[in-house]
Amino acid sequence: MLFAPILKTLIESLNARFGTELIGRGVENNYFGGDVSVAGLLTGGDLLSARERISGKFVIIPKSTLKSDEDILLDGMTLQDLTVKLGLPVHPFDLKSFAQFLFQQN
Repeated sequence: MLFAPILKTLIESLNARFGTELIGRGVENNYFGGDVSVAGLLTGGDLLSARERISGKFVIIPKSTLKSDEDILLDGMTLQDLTVKLGLPVHPFDLKSFAQFLFQQN
């Protein structure tokens, strides 16, 4: 949530530059508590709790929310489970893979 206003500004800039329609949403960390502001500590349940605010054709999450060697979030939810429960493709990106994704869309 702490980074959401900055992310919104950056996404607006990206949308203007690349002609995309990305939307940034802050996600509260209910698992560890509201004082935690590290994206890598978000869980599948935290992401699911934001479902009603998600719109679009896909969801981008920080790659740091997954274990380094598996597609599993801190609460044990798999990336596949999250995709099914959200009903949208979920893309875990770091900055480099996000940039590559943007260039593939244009």
